[in-house]
Amino acid sequence: MGKRGPAPLPTNIVRLTGNPGKRALNTYEPTPIDKSPPDPPSFLDAYALAEWNKVCAGLNAMGVLTKIDKAILAAYCDSYSLWKRCAERLKAIAVERGPGGELTDTTSKGNSFYSVIIGTMSAAKADTIKYAEKLGMSASARRSLGGVDGGGGKGKFSGYLGGKRQQ
Repeated sequence: MGKRGPAPLPTNIVRLTGNPGKRALNTYEPTPIDKSPPDPPSFLDAYALAEWNKVCAGLNAMGVLTKIDKAILAAYCDSYSLWKRCAERLKAIAVERGPGGELTDTTSKGNSFYSVIIGTMSAAKADTIKYAEKLGMSASARRSLGGVDGGGGKGKFSGYLGGKRQQ
């Protein structure tokens, strides 16, 4: 079962707004020790590589990217590339067949069926969003990356990512 209620705001945004709710801030959001980004894997296509470079720069600037994130970042970029290629293919089919023509395909016997490309694109889009959440690429994901224990101890990632974040 997922978390209930609205997604929390990232701690840095709560700080910038003056903490209007006056709730305790999550001081245990992870801070990576090794701040050098991973090198892209060789199997990424041009779209995935362009996304890798864009996202690496952003995640590195946030201070949340480490070399251990290589596989999940590659999966994110690969899913993004598949989503983009499917969208481009559907657009080309719509131009070729006319508006709406991309929604269905026809068998050799003349039966219509829902385009496989749409299903593939939908799965790639869902995967992209799932991986993006895992990488902290949404406001709510960034807020919940760390683990506050409520007792002044260490967060759940402190032994791996450098301990308590500086205020």
